[in-house]
Amino acid sequence: MPQAETKRYDPISRLFVMVVASVVVAIVIAVGAVVSTRPAPGPPAEAPLASLSLRFVDLPDGAMSVIDHATGRQIAHFADGENGFVTTLIRVVRRDLPRADVSNSMPFRIEAWQGNRVTLTDSINERRIDVRAFGPTNEAVFLRWLQERDSRG
Repeated sequence: MPQAETKRYDPISRLFVMVVASVVVAIVIAVGAVVSTRPAPGPPAEAPLASLSLRFVDLPDGAMSVIDHATGRQIAHFADGENGFVTTLIRVVRRDLPRADVSNSMPFRIEAWQGNRVTLTDSINERRIDVRAFGPTNEAVFLRWLQERDSRG
């Protein structure tokens, strides 16, 4: 009758597994502590200096029309391939929307803040993008719309 092979106890392997498991548990505890002590997000501490709600309507020919949401008037029109920054930014934000059928009707909020900061916020996810990060030329497009708002009435 063949003799059964016995497994030898390897204390180094067991020690390695215990060390790795301890490190994983420590990381999970540390992440949990950081997340649980983070303050809940609240309303912004400051109010925007100026705000404007716009709709960006994709047209069948690839162009984009910019509509003042409050008045329904067109304030800008970009032919297909024109002003690639604005059209690409809007289309990227829309890609993350839960429903595609609201994209043309959904208003975006442009806000100017103290410290020369301009943000673009979608009205569904409330995702805020600091357009200043894309350079002064791209930021100027949004600033111009805010400044022209008063002259449009």
